[in-house]
Amino acid sequence: MAGTYIKRGNKYRLQYMKKGIRYSETVEAKNDKEAQVLLADFIVRVNKGEYYDTNYTFFEFSQIWIDEVHKPNSSPITVDKYKSYLNNRIIPYIGTYKLKDLTVPVLTSYFNEVKTWKTKSRNNEGKPLSKGTVQKIVEIVKAILQKAYEWEIISSNPCNKIKIKYDNLESEIIKNKKLGIDKEKINSYTKEEYKQVLEALQKECITFRLFIETAFKTGMSKEELLGLRWEDFDEENKTLSVKLVRLIHKGKYIEKQPKAHCRLRTIVIPSSLATLLSNNKNSSKFIFEKINPNSINSTWNKFLKRNNIRKIRIHDIRHTHATLLLAQGVDIKTISERLGHSNISITMNTYTDVLKELDKSAADRLDEI
Repeated sequence: MAGTYIKRGNKYRLQYMKKGIRYSETVEAKNDKEAQVLLADFIVRVNKGEYYDTNYTFFEFSQIWIDEVHKPNSSPITVDKYKSYLNNRIIPYIGTYKLKDLTVPVLTSYFNEVKTWKTKSRNNEGKPLSKGTVQKIVEIVKAILQKAYEWEIISSNPCNKIKIKYDNLESEIIKNKKLGIDKEKINSYTKEEYKQVLEALQKECITFRLFIETAFKTGMSKEELLGLRWEDFDEENKTLSVKLVRLIHKGKYIEKQPKAHCRLRTIVIPSSLATLLSNNKNSSKFIFEKINPNSINSTWNKFLKRNNIRKIRIHDIRHTHATLLLAQGVDIKTISERLGHSNISITMNTYTDVLKELDKSAADRLDEI
């Protein structure tokens, strides 16, 4: 829609629609001709992102925040997650408020209400929201209002004056313990099961075999494996380098650098894997170009069932890589670097039970001397 203006006494109301959002401004003008000049200037300022309406509702400004701030700096998957929070948990409750009317009492009341909500997911329907979910809602509202403050649309961010108490909320870890679920429990293969898988893979198509063997022998995540290019394979030094991750979103592939710098790494691979890669090198850009991210999990599960092998997730192959190396006496720092953990503490916390078991085994061996 082209810009319009409406005369109201000695003033003119300028209006302009961009990306479904209506921008407006009231100005003083002597006549229609002067109003037209001011309208043209107004449209230019809107299109350049130099105009901010102090009468925005939270809903209107949240759309601008998504388009102008969040989309350019986040993956489409992350953007969709934020949109889901906004559409389901935030906008229906405070979306109609003008930014300037979102006061400390209003937001305090809203956040306190959020803490009483129940989850809508199928598996946990009717259970209280976790502490993490409530924190994410608060974080999003605060980020949006902070940007409004930085752009001088509001004089301060009211969220900075609100202290949320989470004492009465369960974290996911506490909740899982009460339900008898150990979310952090490591599920991995033993050495015998690992050998069983490698033997069964000999009968599979080379694409699937290569994908699974690379997962076992590098400890890479599925996204890291899918992002491997042939140029990332150094035949002479027998290494694979993680430089990209590749995932699928709404039917389209997304290529990007890993979020954490520590995930950018070069891994030395066994000679058996280097030979397998060399013998199957082709002209494709990506090593696993023919692997479908949407069906690889079901293909893996069918393979396990067909060969009567205990079921674990593809992500648990990464855990198997780590636990087998630990059992072989490889130091924790080397394993941490292979997995791309930011520090050794993450690795030690993840594999605490495995390390305790290995320590017990080491102690038992003293009696065998």
